[in-house]
Amino acid sequence: MPAAESVTHHTHWRLEKREGSLEDFILERRREALEVLDGHRPYHDIDVPALRREIEVIEEWLADPRTGDDVRALWTRERIVDAALHRIFMGSVRPAEVIEREGNILVTAGIGVLLSLLRGDSGVTPFNNANAHLGVGDSTSGTAVGQTDLQAPTNRLRRPMNATYPQVSAPNIQFQSTFGSGDANFSWNEIGTFNASSGGTMLNRVVQALGTKIAGSAWSLTETIAWS
Repeated sequence: MPAAESVTHHTHWRLEKREGSLEDFILERRREALEVLDGHRPYHDIDVPALRREIEVIEEWLADPRTGDDVRALWTRERIVDAALHRIFMGSVRPAEVIEREGNILVTAGIGVLLSLLRGDSGVTPFNNANAHLGVGDSTSGTAVGQTDLQAPTNRLRRPMNATYPQVSAPNIQFQSTFGSGDANFSWNEIGTFNASSGGTMLNRVVQALGTKIAGSAWSLTETIAWS
């Protein structure tokens, strides 16, 4: 008798809460970082080896054919520098708290996009670095397969992918976004994955109490979906 077939997915969420303003960290170092790339000597205490290392990681990712021309076209020199500084901040500022949660529900519209992408349909927006966003809101309304957006009426926000995300290592895909000092300063009770900064299609939604974000903090949200 043949073995029964099944298609399942499992989602792991990791939220890292850091104190400090990511925006200020980048702003204070951006001009100097650009000058370092132009061959000038640093005049403050910028970590030049770390800067060059992070830029190399981003440039290698952009050079990968799998990244795609549509993504490469969006990554200007200035954006690469900002992303490198962002990665330095994340690596040098220890999280004040880490929360890990499991589970989500794939919604019907999101499944439809996945199936269309699998079939190779034209005009379907992929969940790539150019389009994918993680969104958070303060609604505690339960999940349902027919939902097409977060349920919070006003307190909700989407943020784009960090550099090098989403990352694929079969059978996993991993999304990551960072919410800076001025972003989503309300209670985080719901999360969704989207293929646009507004509108578009929601892939999934989960309801989890993750705390209340305040100004002066940077929260990094990572979603790992494992398929089997």
